[in-house]
Amino acid sequence: MLLPALLLSFAADLIFLKDGRTWTGDVVEEQAERVKIRLPKGAIWVARADIDRIETTAQQRDEYRASAAKAASASDHRALAMWCREKGLAEEEMAEWSAVAAADPANEEAHRALGHVLHEGKWLTPAEAAKAQGLIERAGEWVTPLRARVLDLLDRIGSEDLVERGEAKRELAKLEGDGRAELEKLSEEARARLAAALAKESAIVGALQDRAKAVRGLLTGLVSDEERYIKKAATDAQRTQVREWIATLERIGIDPAGLHLEADSALARDALRLSRADAALGNDDRAAAMRAAFRAKAGDEAVYHGIDPYKTLRAKVDADNRELDLGELERALLDLLALYRLRLGRAPLRWDDKLDACARQHTKEMAELDYFSHVSPVAKYATVAKRFELVGYRSAWIGENLARGNEPPELVLLALQDSPGHHRNLIFGDYSRVAIAREGEFWTMCFGGEPKD
Repeated sequence: MLLPALLLSFAADLIFLKDGRTWTGDVVEEQAERVKIRLPKGAIWVARADIDRIETTAQQRDEYRASAAKAASASDHRALAMWCREKGLAEEEMAEWSAVAAADPANEEAHRALGHVLHEGKWLTPAEAAKAQGLIERAGEWVTPLRARVLDLLDRIGSEDLVERGEAKRELAKLEGDGRAELEKLSEEARARLAAALAKESAIVGALQDRAKAVRGLLTGLVSDEERYIKKAATDAQRTQVREWIATLERIGIDPAGLHLEADSALARDALRLSRADAALGNDDRAAAMRAAFRAKAGDEAVYHGIDPYKTLRAKVDADNRELDLGELERALLDLLALYRLRLGRAPLRWDDKLDACARQHTKEMAELDYFSHVSPVAKYATVAKRFELVGYRSAWIGENLARGNEPPELVLLALQDSPGHHRNLIFGDYSRVAIAREGEFWTMCFGGEPKD
């Protein structure tokens, strides 16, 4: 039997993990051995054994208000600002640094924390300092009037108005002296930012690939080993280790490292400007090299998605299954199975109508006769092999998973993962077809290799 989940309604802003990381998110569900946390990039299950403690926003802010009411001196407010930083209370931290600066106007640490700039002996906001230096704001950037003019010309080259585009190209071609030097400088800066970003993302991709490959190998190696991982003799330590590996694969792509691989509008803008600048400078070969480098960035993202192919293959899996006449819970378990296999480097299984008939017959029979077994009391359907034969499914590889309970599909999959034999069916590489049927509290999953003619 599966364990029901306990739904929670409170939000946990800080989740402290035992490996030293701290996540900001919301606890949305708890189970006996794991907790579901909603992070900015999506929800993830985390083993309780991996969590040191959880602090909620309400707890932190109550403590902050009590301390703020007692703070009197600049040193009191500084100590409270540092505490807020540790807890991730950004707004409250800035309020405390403002209090420090108000109590001690010459306090450099407070001004730096507030983002202030020292200009001619005075602490100014970045905007005030930029204006004092004669800079102007353009699209969120503070630039010299000359750079603003060059940027305007580069942006106008991308105009849909052919007349405006032509005028901008002619003006760029006429740039001399300081104007051309600014164009060269802008080109080099954009190139350096692009190169640095590509190098950083490439390193992140490589590290994630290595980590995922190692974990996959350990997990599939143990689960596939019928001598070490025996259905009736699997140890609690083995099951715990398997869950930890699964959780690790779930985290890959959601950890902060994965955030570097999101589409970056600033990089795209730099690449576009660089291409136009090189063209204006007559550096056609360099412009072509830049475009190739930027395409490599997209290639890196494609490689990254190979770590978690769910992101790129989900659309295909959905399209294949969209027309199937399935219940909501059956479809959800099918999706979860596809995701799990993909994360382990296994191809998603295709739905098979013959296996569907087989799964539905056995599920309905278990519900009607109120038994739970791979062996049927009806002689005609006694064994898995007979049931497959009756629907006309012939293959070198066949298998069946059963589950019983009214829990959600996530817990059904978890229960199957906890059983070595059932887990082997979930990830077996020679399976290519599947069907899932649910009747009341009974579940049947039928697996098959490539059908024989």
